[in-house]
Amino acid sequence: MLVEKILKVKAAKDNNRKVDNNRLLSKIRIVMPTLDKATEFISGSLMVKIKEDLKNFRIFNKGDLLSVAYYHSRRFFLTLPGWQLRINPDLKGKKPDLVVLQNDEIQALLQFEFALVPKQFRYFPKVIFEEKAAMLKSLLAVYKDKKIKGWLFGIYDTDEAVFYPTLTDKTVASQLSFLSINVREFQDYAVWRKRWDELKEKVL
Repeated sequence: MLVEKILKVKAAKDNNRKVDNNRLLSKIRIVMPTLDKATEFISGSLMVKIKEDLKNFRIFNKGDLLSVAYYHSRRFFLTLPGWQLRINPDLKGKKPDLVVLQNDEIQALLQFEFALVPKQFRYFPKVIFEEKAAMLKSLLAVYKDKKIKGWLFGIYDTDEAVFYPTLTDKTVASQLSFLSINVREFQDYAVWRKRWDELKEKVL
């Protein structure tokens, strides 16, 4: 009888341990996507949605760009437990446009630059892009012990070859990416650009 009781107690403990392990695994699955999933969203879905909003005449300045970027990011990240967004926080004296956090730990730094000017073509503000890339690189260097990624989004219009700012320092190129939208590459560029200029001037 004693042996049977001992075996039953042991079996019950084993079952409880299995239940606890299963609960832990389920929590891990639910709690958070990996940084890879965040990366996939930022470089994939977010980029696509910003481009769609631009094509549909919803973006006319940097404020509009930040608005749509935050809207789409919020719809993705804030439905996930443990993930947060911060707009323009002060990090070591630098202020990136958008910061993505997981359990209060920084995961991604996003900077957005808008360089469309009415009736001004072949415009790629290299100096501005370089300055913003340098800012992100300096922050990535500060947080080099953490797996943080940086993205610099740039919207511009030119038919000339451009030099992407993230290529200036190959040692951190894997941490920082330049995601560009050159409206000159739109299939209906001439029609789109004419309409964008008209709407921009009406808004002014």
